[in-house]
Amino acid sequence: MHARGAAADTALARALSLVRGTPFAGTNPRNYLWADTMFHDIVSSVVDVAHELAERCLAAGDLTGVVAAATRGLVASPESELLTRDLFRAHAARGDRSAVIEAADRLNRLNEELGTDAEDETIDLLRDILKALPDAPVVGATSAA
Repeated sequence: MHARGAAADTALARALSLVRGTPFAGTNPRNYLWADTMFHDIVSSVVDVAHELAERCLAAGDLTGVVAAATRGLVASPESELLTRDLFRAHAARGDRSAVIEAADRLNRLNEELGTDAEDETIDLLRDILKALPDAPVVGATSAA
């Protein structure tokens, strides 16, 4: 992941295109107890690749690429707050407050299911983004002249 340039970015995107879900999804976990460490290594690698590509895309102003990379990584690790923060940044750069809120809601639902709290870094970023983004206009609202 240390190589730079279009070819390296393409290689990262190709690697992410192989992600179809969490490793060993749809199998009986008792049959793969031996693969527990491997499972965590695979998920960690997918998150690392997705985040690296998302950062590269963000730096290049490719917001669609950021969303694609983070979303693909979240397929393997839905609870990844690192990738959710990447989504927040991309949606914020687009000025899409509703997409930021949708991503935050998804994370909140997942955290509730898992019985965990959001990381401080995630909470701080979300707070900063929501302060900076204007509220969505109310449909049908008119301005007073």
